[in-house]
Amino acid sequence: MLPRITRLTFAAVAAAGLTTFGVTAAQADDASLNPANTAVHGVSADLQFSGTLSGLSFSSSCTEATLDFTTPASGLGPIDLSSTPSISGCTDNFGGNDTITASGTWQVTWQSASQVTLTIPQGGATFTTSFLPGCTVTAASDGPVDIVGTYDNVNKAVLPTGTSIPFSASGCGTTSGSGTVGGTYTLSPNVSVS
Repeated sequence: MLPRITRLTFAAVAAAGLTTFGVTAAQADDASLNPANTAVHGVSADLQFSGTLSGLSFSSSCTEATLDFTTPASGLGPIDLSSTPSISGCTDNFGGNDTITASGTWQVTWQSASQVTLTIPQGGATFTTSFLPGCTVTAASDGPVDIVGTYDNVNKAVLPTGTSIPFSASGCGTTSGSGTVGGTYTLSPNVSVS
């Protein structure tokens, strides 16, 4: 979640990036997630956010990010996450400790067996860093943002590195208005589209 000052915003934010996975794209009427009506836990140890912070190239790496949802009885979503995603263990390339806080209703949607989308709600993640006290970045400041990723139809959702997320910033100096996010979530139990 970072902008050009932290192009980092998230995402999915962070992020809440980071992203995750939200909607758009037509879905096959007869496609469903298996197993249905099942609580799913997703974990990522490699969420990456990058951008420009106060005129400097900035990147943040997060070692622990989680998300939870329950698969629907039928269909591919959108599915509201059971709670806001958790993103922690974030440090940046300037030695700062970074805090990413998610809020609002995040969603995940499968478009197919190979594509999944994490949707960040408007203002759905904020980013601060000890490197720049007083700087706050807000992801998806103008409206919901979809982070479209690939899926292996088993348990791995990959958010492509470089996915752009608009942001707003306060107390951060010069900003670019968008940041990038990327990472991989592993789901448990396995989830497949059929």
